Amino acid sequence: MWQQKACAEEDPQLSGRHWLHAATLYNIAAYPHLKGDDLAEQAQALSNRAYEEAAQRLPGTMRQMEFTVPGGAPITGFLHMPKGDGPFPTVLMCGGLDAMQTDYYSLYERYFALRGIAMLTIDMPSVGFSSKWKLTQDSSLLHQHVLKALPK
Repeated sequence: MWQQKACAEEDPQLSGRHWLHAATLYNIAAYPHLKGDDLAEQAQALSNRAYEEAAQRLPGTMRQMEFTVPGGAPITGFLHMPKGDGPFPTVLMCGGLDAMQTDYYSLYERYFALRGIAMLTIDMPSVGFSSKWKLTQDSSLLHQHVLKALPK
């Protein structure tokens, strides 16, 4: 329903809001993000696609980034940048079991973007774009690799 509203809406901002709402609902449908749950994986894929559509229409710039991590699959993150010329101070937000990286857009829009702060989001190991990684005691290693890979 929200995808249909987004496609029918002529105002890019409102269309982006509808896509963002669709992404949130798909995330809820994918919960609790268990491996091997085909329907949850489909819902998560739809959420990611809706989020990409939203980002094209909402203020600021979003770049999907891939980070190489030795010993495993790459990690995908979303870098949201406010209007203007960088470099921007950047906050790293990591999703959890109950929140995917796509859930943080409103935080970015309401607080960080207004202050000229960029936001990089990644999913927690074992869910979303980090689903190929197991959640372990040393999962912060993934965050360390992401931070090291960011341009200075």
